[in-house]
Amino acid sequence: MKFLILIFLTFSLAHANCELNFKTANICADLNWTKGPAVNQESAFVLKFDKSFKPYQLKVDLWMLMGNHGHGTRPLVMNEVSDSEVIFSQGWFVMKGPWLVRGFLMNEAGSIVESAQWEIKL
Repeated sequence: MKFLILIFLTFSLAHANCELNFKTANICADLNWTKGPAVNQESAFVLKFDKSFKPYQLKVDLWMLMGNHGHGTRPLVMNEVSDSEVIFSQGWFVMKGPWLVRGFLMNEAGSIVESAQWEIKL
């Protein structure tokens, strides 16, 4: 019984953050800010996946929630370090409020297979 509890705790702690959880693909990503997040200043972050996100293509954007509508920012600069680690820079939060970091897994045709999001308040 102690062994099962240890396995459960290890798995739970390994995915304690899991800001972007792609449940169907069974892929979890932890988000670590390297700059920011801040309003009207460059923000940057690293996504570390618990396993490779391949064969999917990855797209990430910043989206502001504004009642019945929203708007995004210019595209993030994406630097793929490996199949499980990606650095994003040139993120600009243009005003205070609720924002989403949205992640999309896409197939080779560019169609969205699954999405995940993480809300932050600035």
